[in-house]
Amino acid sequence: MKNRDGSLACFVAVFEDMTEAKRAEGTLREALGRAEAGDRAKSQFLATMSHEVRTPLNGIIGFTSLLLETQLTPEQEEYIQIIRTSGEALIQLTGDILDFAHIESGSLKLDLRPCNPRACIEETLDLIAVQAARKRIELLHWVDDDVPAVILADEARLKQVLVNLAGNAVKFTEAGEIEMMVKAEKGSVSGIRRSGS
Repeated sequence: MKNRDGSLACFVAVFEDMTEAKRAEGTLREALGRAEAGDRAKSQFLATMSHEVRTPLNGIIGFTSLLLETQLTPEQEEYIQIIRTSGEALIQLTGDILDFAHIESGSLKLDLRPCNPRACIEETLDLIAVQAARKRIELLHWVDDDVPAVILADEARLKQVLVNLAGNAVKFTEAGEIEMMVKAEKGSVSGIRRSGS
């Protein structure tokens, strides 16, 4: 505070002890660093696990496909189909786990390439055909004429979504039929309907 002539009369100083605040800030910074390191380690572990699990599963699926090309009894063929379907489901599961880690860390990237939506649907239904046949559920599909022959999408993830939807439809349908319908709607591909009890 100054006098009228501008000379210093007095001053007021306020002191605040920041020791605890700085200590808490440092603790939070260290905790954040540990959490980020944990996330990186988890993502790396899941990526490694996914790769290590997929390698033998691909071998199983490959050799079951070769077996299906040999002469088998209907019962043997059914068992081999189940083995192959189960292996493919495990591969999908490892992909789902890895995708979850990527989504959680914000690092999920789509691999957009031209793909045939009709082929995706047919391959999806092939994957669940054995499961549906065991429950005597009929699988149907219908694709609108307006759906393009080629779309830009991440084919692997598109199949993953379709398999999840169709697999759940089979799981929760006791009898009747499951129909997958696809139509063009603002650039999206959608539609699964199930009927029966």
